[in-house]
Amino acid sequence: MDKIADEQLLLLQKVSRGDEKAFEQFYRCQVAQVRSFLLKKGIVDTMVCNDLIQETFLRVWSKSTYYQSYKGSPRSWLIAIAQNCLFDYWRKLQRMPPMIELEDHLPKDTEQSRIDGLSLDETSIIMRKAIGNLNKKDQHLIQNIYSKGYTIEEYASAHKIPPGTIKWKLREIKRKMKSFIGKP
Repeated sequence: MDKIADEQLLLLQKVSRGDEKAFEQFYRCQVAQVRSFLLKKGIVDTMVCNDLIQETFLRVWSKSTYYQSYKGSPRSWLIAIAQNCLFDYWRKLQRMPPMIELEDHLPKDTEQSRIDGLSLDETSIIMRKAIGNLNKKDQHLIQNIYSKGYTIEEYASAHKIPPGTIKWKLREIKRKMKSFIGKP
């Protein structure tokens, strides 16, 4: 190994023992290479690039004890982590439904756009009140599934709840909301 690789190896060994200063130094030495790698892979959005860099170095911090010098240099290990973060990001994008501008597809509030005799604003107020009548756990579930875009499987995994239970809970919430609104 060359001198730079030896220094990086020493820093990574210190990082694996929880040395924050070594981690900062490792970060400063390597962040430009990770950024360059991500740019070469087509990540031109600054926020996405910064998020991927952050995720890469978070994994370096948490997984530094798994580094094995006989398998490659610290730089190649770091780039492999960055590549895995990039693959995770791409997989996440594929799972997400395409974003649309809701305002472009909503009808204007006219007599023709009234649903069940209510304007869109009135419908929104009623829905907020119905959600407000739910308990905090149900509100959290609704927000994560419908507002934040989590899949049932993602939410179930994160909260260690079977997906079938989540589906049942969503049906129950829908029933409660219909009851509050006064629809059968």
